[in-house]
Amino acid sequence: MKAMPYLRQLFKEMKTIKNKPRRAVPANPSLRPFKEAWDDIETSLRKIKPHFKSVKEAMAQARRRPSS
Repeated sequence: MKAMPYLRQLFKEMKTIKNKPRRAVPANPSLRPFKEAWDDIETSLRKIKPHFKSVKEAMAQARRRPSS
């Protein structure tokens, strides 16, 4: 699945924040409004087939893995 442009931009911003932890991060007016971005994320998630059949199955699998 291709990352949506919003997510790519978000990760780029996160990288900037991570690299310069003591500097104030300027607001970026080019980001889309949260509601619009969240709607796109939900639409993308609806198109993806879930890896597990149920929440119980996913939780059981997660508990079997050792935490790192």
